[in-house]
Amino acid sequence: MIQTPRSTMALLAAILMARALFNAVYVQWGPMDLFPDEAHYWEWSRNLDWSYYSKGPMVAYIIALFTRSLGHTTLTVRSGAIVLSVLTGLTLYAAARRITGSHRHAFWACLALSITPLGSAGSFIMTIDAPFIFFWVLGLYTAWRAVEEDAPRWWSLSGFVVGLGMLSKYTMVFFWPSLFLYLALSPKKRALLKNRWLYGALLLSAVVFIPVLLWNAEHDWMSFRHLWSQTRGRTLWGGLTLRYFIEFLGSQMLVISPLIFAGMMYAMVRATRRPIDEGNLFCLCFALVTLGCYFLKSFQGKTQANWAASAYPSAIILTVRVFGEKLRHAGPGSVFGRRVRRWIIAAAALCLMLSITGYSLFYLRAVGIPIPPSRDPANRAYGWAELGEQVGKIYHEMGGHERVFLLSDRYQEASELAFYVPGHPRVFNVNLGRRLNQYDLWQPVSTQQGKDALVLRRGNRSLKSKLKDLFRTCRPKATISIKRYGQTLKQFRLFHCEDYSGRMYAPVEVSY
Repeated sequence: MIQTPRSTMALLAAILMARALFNAVYVQWGPMDLFPDEAHYWEWSRNLDWSYYSKGPMVAYIIALFTRSLGHTTLTVRSGAIVLSVLTGLTLYAAARRITGSHRHAFWACLALSITPLGSAGSFIMTIDAPFIFFWVLGLYTAWRAVEEDAPRWWSLSGFVVGLGMLSKYTMVFFWPSLFLYLALSPKKRALLKNRWLYGALLLSAVVFIPVLLWNAEHDWMSFRHLWSQTRGRTLWGGLTLRYFIEFLGSQMLVISPLIFAGMMYAMVRATRRPIDEGNLFCLCFALVTLGCYFLKSFQGKTQANWAASAYPSAIILTVRVFGEKLRHAGPGSVFGRRVRRWIIAAAALCLMLSITGYSLFYLRAVGIPIPPSRDPANRAYGWAELGEQVGKIYHEMGGHERVFLLSDRYQEASELAFYVPGHPRVFNVNLGRRLNQYDLWQPVSTQQGKDALVLRRGNRSLKSKLKDLFRTCRPKATISIKRYGQTLKQFRLFHCEDYSGRMYAPVEVSY
């Protein structure tokens, strides 16, 4: 079936659309509610702004596009990720076909990335990575066209796309060092370092990013303060350790799958042999800059598994091309060719198994396979609708927003309550010394003076005395346990606090 570019494109589009349909059905009728970060980004979409505390505005705009048109449901919140997964796949195919010159390599690169656990999760979970990866892949395509043709329209489009990516996730800025590294290492394209259109594209991306800069200038540069606190960890130069490096390495092998990750490392080393192909060098630079930065960061502090996600589109193109060329030179009947094919089959099978397991962990407990909740990475997305229903019943029995307000000490629970309590009420997130978040920039809790509060606490913990002192009296109202198949996944305590004084403690030290 992979005979011509047209037939290949049609087959790929059919596969991507089939996966999108499956994801829509899974989201609508499957077991997973919104992850806390998804619910928090939905909260952003209800309060559209030029930027937000920790991220740019793109994720909020996309969620608002679907929810304000089609209603506020789990499916509409995640529709952006489902649609973007199709667009990202098609764009990756277009970029890979241009870079490798082969529609077969482009097809397998797109398919390989889509079946990884990272690609599977990103195809329906709506976080900042969904638009970020789309704009990164689109940037690969436009940048390659720009260096190929040296046409002003492609340079301009590259700058615009990178700017949109920076509105999605600040690490889109890695795109420019990757491109400059490629141009510096390429004898054929090095002259483009003097091209005014290249620097015009760089300037255009900065212009698109101006709304974020203006918002931060009005808010004490808190996004960049937060980014700095995340980057430096506990200490900037001291405390180097192998612990976080090993954790990060393990996480990358898991999200991509061990055999494919090993194949990527091999392909990167292989691609450095001279003479270096231009396409291979391009992909190598766009993978190495991101991976290199985060592996270095992991020696200094904890590094999240998804932070290096943008390295893998170009890395997978490079890997498929290297192994495709090796198979072509080896011939169908050679011993080496058979070994490579067996390795590819094993890598694909393991990758599919990991991805399918991610979808089905919840159902494995239903058929008697004992999986502790602590071992289920998707456990954070279970039970929120049930929590919202139980809290909502008490909330509305007590008179709703006219007489009582909802309060939590964590943004995660506050966001989930806002989404899953019927009516989507305003929920407040009290700051008793935690790190700042977006709730601190919205309507203050002091506006609820005189009302009662329903305060949610995670676990079996009592209220902090600092919080109790803000009310005339506080007493336990309910204990809510979220269970599945006889196992407790989450537990919460709900307190009824009467007559809010209107006071609120200011944190002794502001933490970003």
